[in-house]
Amino acid sequence: MTKSKIHYLLDTLYYFALVFMPALALLVVGINGGVPAMTDIMGIFTGAFADTELYNAVAGVIGADGVAPLLNANTMFMVDWIVLVVYGTAFHLLIDCLQFIPACAHRLMDKLGGEWFE
Repeated sequence: MTKSKIHYLLDTLYYFALVFMPALALLVVGINGGVPAMTDIMGIFTGAFADTELYNAVAGVIGADGVAPLLNANTMFMVDWIVLVVYGTAFHLLIDCLQFIPACAHRLMDKLGGEWFE
């Protein structure tokens, strides 16, 4: 496996975990504890990102009182899920940028000095 294939695999696993792990956790809690346990865990995590600009924007568009109300009071945890995915993607982009800077600097040093920098 080449370095780029490993990077692609890890990248794909990160996004898979980011998107599907909350649903998987909710499914496991629902199977083990039934509907009351699901209601309790959704009540705990609903509003985890409340009072952030992104949460208010998403809730203002698709929330119960939004412009295009797709969600009701029982499904408002979906807004938290959307915000979690957006914040996770932003964190991933930040890490990619921090990885790009040293790689670009190394490439530039190789072009300018070659073996002198080794």
